[in-house]
Amino acid sequence: SPECTTLLINAGANLNVNDCNVGTPLHAASLRNRPVCAELLLQAGALVNATKIHETALHIAAREDHIEVAEVLIEYGANVYASNNQNKLPIDLLSKSEGKFYDLLIQSAVQPALLKDLCRRKIRTSLGSLRLKFLNHLNIPQRLVLYLMHRD
Repeated sequence: SPECTTLLINAGANLNVNDCNVGTPLHAASLRNRPVCAELLLQAGALVNATKIHETALHIAAREDHIEVAEVLIEYGANVYASNNQNKLPIDLLSKSEGKFYDLLIQSAVQPALLKDLCRRKIRTSLGSLRLKFLNHLNIPQRLVLYLMHRD
């Protein structure tokens, strides 16, 4: 649940811990179709392309047909070209090669990321997950804080 996710984030839980069953918390959010939890994890600095046996959360979202989670993952920079251990891309795991989910993955694959999104990803990566929670304490404009937290 979002409440539990927020509680764990605030308690300093490792957002990228990988267990042998599900993978990372982001994998779990993707598997259970929890887009709000996925976004909370990503805002807090979870790695969008973390893998469990070469499978990202986007692979899981595609296989399970969880488009809302996929939209969040792609917004945060999920790699639509990542191959799993069977050399399959997320688009290869879709149940059908048509429809809204298919179009989303195709569009994300062919449309280059905007410069503002690339900059945001680089800054967030450079800060690291431990420092992201201190953005509000930096002497920078609030608009920049909102931008870095994907709230622009």
